[in-house]
Order: sequence, then C-alpha cells, then structure tokens
Amino acid sequence: MKRAGRGIKRRLAALLVAVLVSAQLLFPTGTAAEPVKMIFSGDSRTVGMNMYVNTGNDNDEWIAKVGMGYSYFANEAMPQIESALEQGAVVILNYGVNDVSDVDLYVNTYNEKAEQWKNMGVKTYVVSVNPVDEAQCSSVKNSEIRKFNDKIKKSARSYTYIDTYSAIVDSFNTVDGLHFDPGTYQKIYDIIVQYVKGMAPLTAQAERGGNATPTPKPTPTPKPEVKITGEFADVFDFDAYMKYNPELKARFGNDKLAAYQDFADTGMAMRRRASEEFDVCSYMNEYPELRRKYKGDVAEFYRDWIREGKAAGRHGTGCEKMVEPLTVYNGVDYSPIYDYDYYVERYPYIRDRFAGDDEGALEQFVNYGIREGRQASESFDVRAYRAYNEDLQKLFLGDFKKYAEQYMVSGVNEERRATIG
Repeated sequence: MKRAGRGIKRRLAALLVAVLVSAQLLFPTGTAAEPVKMIFSGDSRTVGMNMYVNTGNDNDEWIAKVGMGYSYFANEAMPQIESALEQGAVVILNYGVNDVSDVDLYVNTYNEKAEQWKNMGVKTYVVSVNPVDEAQCSSVKNSEIRKFNDKIKKSARSYTYIDTYSAIVDSFNTVDGLHFDPGTYQKIYDIIVQYVKGMAPLTAQAERGGNATPTPKPTPTPKPEVKITGEFADVFDFDAYMKYNPELKARFGNDKLAAYQDFADTGMAMRRRASEEFDVCSYMNEYPELRRKYKGDVAEFYRDWIREGKAAGRHGTGCEKMVEPLTVYNGVDYSPIYDYDYYVERYPYIRDRFAGDDEGALEQFVNYGIREGRQASESFDVRAYRAYNEDLQKLFLGDFKKYAEQYMVSGVNEERRATIG
C-alpha cells in the first residue's frame, strides 16, 4: 500500500506540473508585462523614428535632438529622462553615431545611470548604433560603428543591449546615407519593442527582412488644394520643401497643410529650407548683426526676413561661409584654438545643431568641446599637444581644458608643437 500511494502521488505531481506549464504559471513563455511607458532618447535618428513610426502607444516619450552626442545626453537629456521616470517604465537609449570615439564615456554613464534607475523599478535598454550607407555618408564608417557596438555590448552590466544593427544590416534604406526611410525606422522600432516586451527573438528570416516584423508602407493620401496661411506662410513653398528635403515625400505625399505644420513645428528649428528665395542658414551666415540680435533663435531670422529683410534688400540665399564668426566668449579670445568653420565641418552633429549660430557653437566648444578633447582649429589639437609636451602631462594629467588654457596663455608664443605631422 505504501508503494502504491507513492505512485499515485508521483502521478498527481506530474499532472500538476503539466497543468502549470500549460497555464504558463511554471516556466512562462509569453511576453513580459507591458511597461508603464517607454522613454526613447537619442540623436537625429531617434527624432526620425519618432516622426515616422506607427507606435500605437500614446504613452511613449521621446527626448531627442538633431546632431547630438554625449554632451547633450549627459547635460540636457538626462534631467529630462529622470523627470519622466516612474516605476515600471523603461528607458531606451540610442546614441553614438555622431561621436563613436566617446564610447567609454557612454559605457560608464550607461552603467551608472542604469544601476540607479534599476533601484527605482526602471529598466534600461541600449540600442546598437545602426549601419550607414557609406556611399552617401562620410562622417562615420560601419567598421567604426561595429567597434562601438562591440564595446557597448561587452560592457553591459546594468543595462540590456539590443542589437538592431545585425537585424537590419542586409536590408535597410536611407534618404541621405545616415537617416532611414519610414519603413526602416518602423522595423527598428518593432525590433526594440520585441526585446522590451520579452517576446521571442527574431528568426533569421526576420533579421534579414522577412515577414516576422511586417513594415507598414506609407500610403500618401491626396488632399484637396488648400491655401497655406499662418505666420510663416511667406517663407514656405511646398514644392521647395519637398525638393530640399526629399526624405519627407513619403511622409506627406501631397498633403501641403501637414507639411507646412511640420515646417512650423520642427522644420524651421532644424533649418530645413522651404523656399527658393530664402535659406535661413545663408541668412544667418551673412549678417552678424542679426546673429548678435537674435542669439540663435532660428524662428526670429525667418520673422526678420518676412518683416523687413526682404523689403530692405537683404540677401536670402547664396552665403555659404559665415561672415565674422565669434571667437570671444566671456571676455576670452579663443581664436588660437578655435575656428567656427573648421569646428562645424569636422563634427557633423555640431553643424546640424549650430549651422549659422556662431555664438551657440562657440559656447558649446568652451563648455563641453574643450574638456572632451574636440579639435576646433587646424592649428591646435589638444590630444597632440598633450602627447608632444611631456612636461605638461605631469601638471595637467588628462585635463584637456588646462592644456588648452596653457596653450592660449603661453604655449602658442613658445611655439610648442600642437598638431600631428
């Protein structure tokens, strides 16, 4: 009787396990709990994703800015992210394409903040930097991106790494080599959501562009002819907006009113050209007195042209090189180590953010660029200056700002070596 009793107990136990597995109470295989909200933060690619994807989730928050890198993440985006945090939220970070050399800064900050946020009931995901079309994009190479991604992946301690690069590398489309078309943005978003919600990994077919994550194709809806009215209607022409910003065609089709709204809401701030007779970057470049007056407020340059600039005979186009860019900040002349044109051309994300804004570019360099070791002049490279002047290494160690200050005060007059070659 004892042996029979034990057999019955074993069969009952086996039956119970089967029921639990079937109900996914033991070894669950379904999706994870829905996050309270997803907080996306990144550069212009994240801006593009926000613009084009069909999220189906009004709780998503987007904290991103065109042309940004580590400085923006650490100093501007971080406070916004932390003010949006709540238990059960997830943070999704996607930086690096503009500054792959700063991978160590990213890794350290990602792990530090993810650990803090974990104690608040928040999970952090870091998305790989996605590939570029090297035939059109010269600012970064895919080999550099892969190296960046490898370091981010191997250094993950408190965050979860999401490899979207491998999933799309054989099947992605861009509008300019760097920024993706709507279908590719949607695919990237869908992959991220799969990871966040704990769904099954993508199959090889899906990673190569199969049907596991279907991409809805935009279907432009023709709109009846409408007259554009509004404060900035005089500097907006739909055909010109599509001509100079072809990546927007798939989004707006023939919807002129929606295109104008985009221009007024975000296009102007991004310095998108929307007129044959007016290019805000050219206008900012040519007139230093207006730059001093409007302090980088891009909308004010449009207003100036509409109110008085055109009637006064000012030029609305044709000035590609900035006239009289600033080099003095808070009474200090940085011209020995800083040249506006060199700085914005060397760093695309600086150009995207500060095109036509010499005051903003100089302020960014002084407050962030110097200490990060950015080169802003052909005649001065702070990393080379440190390497070639061993006597200064003992004094300043790795403090790039002190090297730069010493060079401006005495190094330049001492003709110390400050560049490679």
